[in-house]
Amino acid sequence: MKLKEGRWRASVFNLTALDEAERLDAVKWMKRTIDTAVDINAGAVVVHLGNPEGMENKSYYIKDLFRQKKKDTEEFIKAKDKLLFERDEKKDKTFEQGLRSLNEINSYAKKAGVKIGLETRLHFEEHPNPPEFAFIFKEFSGGALYYWHDIGHAEVQERLGFVKPNEYLSLFLDKLIGLHIHDVLGVEDHKAPGLGDIDYKKLLPYFADKSILKVFEVHSVNTKEQVLNGKKMLEDLVNRNS
Repeated sequence: MKLKEGRWRASVFNLTALDEAERLDAVKWMKRTIDTAVDINAGAVVVHLGNPEGMENKSYYIKDLFRQKKKDTEEFIKAKDKLLFERDEKKDKTFEQGLRSLNEINSYAKKAGVKIGLETRLHFEEHPNPPEFAFIFKEFSGGALYYWHDIGHAEVQERLGFVKPNEYLSLFLDKLIGLHIHDVLGVEDHKAPGLGDIDYKKLLPYFADKSILKVFEVHSVNTKEQVLNGKKMLEDLVNRNS
């Protein structure tokens, strides 16, 4: 499917779209995905909610400053403040659309017996941020909506200073259903475990918990050997500390 002009790559089907026809189309495809999850007995469906419309991605520039070792410089702080200010200006309408979409998806998924994992996004412009996650889980308490923790995305947000260390997991542990596992080097994510510098020891309780789904999500440049080595590294870490 062709990406609509102004859409981010991760939002081909945009549940927060201001255009109602586009939003309804995204909901339609989400329902089809839920049907597929039922057919294959999937443990959960992971969802990207969307992003404030008309907002350019400023995280790329902020990550470039980080790579240039300019974190905490005036230029870096101003760039972050500009992102947060623009997001705050534009977030309300798209988040409201996202809630409308989630209301339909929650009802459909609950009837189907499918759990929906709302994913931590990479870029802080995107929905949901921590306060929005909290609002969603309160609004749809007892429903089919859960928290899906992307280890690499949360790590990048922490390194850029958008969230506190371990903020997402500490806030939403009671809703945690699954993990996207990949490593981060600097602010480059989706590397096989062992190719970055994440401290996996802090994640041991979640790796050991068999009720939490675990999915490797690495980019295609990672070789089969690197992925298998990463899997073994994490298994050995869990076994040594069990």
